[in-house]
Amino acid sequence: MPPPPNPPVKVLEAEMNALGRCLKDVVIRTGQIYGFHADTHKLGIQNYAPSPPQSLTAALGRDIEIYDQLCDSIEAQLFRAIGVLQRDLRREEERVEAEERRKNVEESMLPPAMPQSSSQLGLGMSYDLPTTEGILTNPRNSPILGVSAIVGRCPSAISISSLHRSQFPPDIDLNLSEAMHIHPEQPSVYQAMWA
Repeated sequence: MPPPPNPPVKVLEAEMNALGRCLKDVVIRTGQIYGFHADTHKLGIQNYAPSPPQSLTAALGRDIEIYDQLCDSIEAQLFRAIGVLQRDLRREEERVEAEERRKNVEESMLPPAMPQSSSQLGLGMSYDLPTTEGILTNPRNSPILGVSAIVGRCPSAISISSLHRSQFPPDIDLNLSEAMHIHPEQPSVYQAMWA
């Protein structure tokens, strides 16, 4: 069984722990100094011992200095983190603006969207063109929009005469027997040439 993974490192956890220890030390030293003054006042010897021991005040000064250094370190790390976040935000905004500009350029290069029915064409017809989804291949109407879809493509034109054509080709009479039959009253082409 593999060992459990290390817990994730929390941001500024070490500094906050050091600040807590330092604050406790400052409170303890301040309490000792107040206790010294209370004892000298209670005993009435404040004239003989006007100030607390030098070691106690020096230790309090060192603890306050350490606390101040820790606050400066936290402030520097916060300013650095804010700077990194602002830089990343600026980069993301620039990327979004560049993407919008690219989309606008692509849309300006595309042909206009094809109408879906003949009534939108302005032809005065009341019936819809027989179209199904996917038959219209205008890049603006297609779900996949890319640069490769617009290179070398020209929009197709629908003429009015093509809308009125019959769907089936005209019937052709393939019966040639009548056309090839020679009637006796008609002079033959060969007879005319030899005569």
